Amino acid sequence: MRDIKEMIRRTMKDHPDLHYLGYGLIMSRRPGNVRMEPPTHKDRDDLTRAPDEVELALKWLSFAGKRKTLNTRNSSYGLKSLCERATGDGYLSNGAFICAALIAGFDFEVIEGGPNCYFNISQRFVSGQWDRAKTA
Repeated sequence: MRDIKEMIRRTMKDHPDLHYLGYGLIMSRRPGNVRMEPPTHKDRDDLTRAPDEVELALKWLSFAGKRKTLNTRNSSYGLKSLCERATGDGYLSNGAFICAALIAGFDFEVIEGGPNCYFNISQRFVSGQWDRAKTA
């Protein structure tokens, strides 16, 4: 677990826009005032307190193949939801999933206008995981 925490810290140092809710801007939490704003220190701190989530995503991603190009069919948010369904191990934040994918060496691109990313994850792997999740 200690190694996971150190990997999270290093990844956050290399990616200062990474936080518990995703990457970059997040939706305002004020009712009636929907807009995108920068994450707070709490959002960053919350990610450092999520080593179990990052470890879960790392284990799942260890089975995923990488492709040469970004897979724009699946955002980080969709992939984190798929990981939750496929593993059945509880909640996984978008930021914890992104952190795990960065640690695992996936290429990424932030999707403009929000906290989600695309990765170069194999579509064959993703499709197979959806098929397994449907039958579970």
